[in-house]
Amino acid sequence: MEMFDEYIKVKNKEDRNIEIKKIFLGNINFMTELIKIEILSKKIGPNCLINLYNRYQKVHLDEVMRELTIEGLILFTEKFGRIIYKKIKTI
Repeated sequence: MEMFDEYIKVKNKEDRNIEIKKIFLGNINFMTELIKIEILSKKIGPNCLINLYNRYQKVHLDEVMRELTIEGLILFTEKFGRIIYKKIKTI
């Protein structure tokens, strides 16, 4: 969580967690949108999922980041899955 300290100036723990959630899930949403509009290749999608899963396995001490990583996995899977499904459906 210290990786976010540069961007978050809030000292209240709850407000800080909310800000971290916005940044983390916002980045994941941004990546899926870039894949959706084909700025990034769809080949990056599985690598992103693997990276998120590996992050989930490493954050065993920090419950907040563990929960965020699970939310990120769900968000990315939902959006990336829709992108792949739409492409297959139109072929």
